[in-house]
Amino acid sequence: MIDPRESAPEVPALMQPVLETRNLSYSYVGGNPQLSEVSFSFGRAQRILVVGANGAGKSTLLSILGGKRMLPRGYAFVNGKDCFNDSTGADVMYCGDWWRSNYFMNLYMHEVLGEALCASPRTQYLAKVLEVDLNWKINFLSDGQRRRCQLLEILAHPRPVYLMDEITSDLDIFAREGILSFLRAESELRGATVFYCTHIFDHLEGWPTHMLHLSKGRVVQQCALSELQEYQSLLSSDNTPLYSLVRDRIYEEYSNDGGAKPWRNAHETLDGRIPNLGLAGPMMAPASTI
Repeated sequence: MIDPRESAPEVPALMQPVLETRNLSYSYVGGNPQLSEVSFSFGRAQRILVVGANGAGKSTLLSILGGKRMLPRGYAFVNGKDCFNDSTGADVMYCGDWWRSNYFMNLYMHEVLGEALCASPRTQYLAKVLEVDLNWKINFLSDGQRRRCQLLEILAHPRPVYLMDEITSDLDIFAREGILSFLRAESELRGATVFYCTHIFDHLEGWPTHMLHLSKGRVVQQCALSELQEYQSLLSSDNTPLYSLVRDRIYEEYSNDGGAKPWRNAHETLDGRIPNLGLAGPMMAPASTI
């Protein structure tokens, strides 16, 4: 693991929050509200895990913070600047589904990055972690390879703020652990703020510093995990406390909803085993049976 400060400056401390929304509401044209009166604030060097059921508004929120959605001034801010109406490009790196199409990336990876960036220790390290060949041509790659190239391009440029939407869904264990470790170092050593949305909780225990829980476009809770008693209680009694915390909350949402119902109850296990959340390795037996 390299020290990211070797090729990037530390993020300066600010008087105002790094990420902030004030009674933010948003609807797509002709659709129902995606976000309703969303308010939160997060500071420098925090790693915020954004959780919630499908349709909670997580991706919409990230795209707004990334300046990708037009909205009136005064509702969403990065480093004190209005996300859409002021230029925040130098501060924010947004990673969504931008490289899924074939029509605008007919370039080699080394052409995308440029000679100087390709030679930097930061890029060389990330290329090794992500197993990216800088001579790859983007249009000829699989979706998984494109996502790795996108992550390399995103992280090779050091920024104060990273907005990451399901970035590890196409990664294997080696790349996933490497990227999560790198983002942690970016936060702890450089002071970068990471806003990370995911449904996959493998290797995330101890990784986030804060949690933002959304439900049907509204903020259910925003807090430091160290201050969340529900999570702290699970640490001593649960093999996967973060997963269990989010799982119980999302199942409760479904059970309280008059429409969609889960296909099983929240406390039913898969034939007595602990789920590994869909990535790697065998299912684990409960601690009491080991």
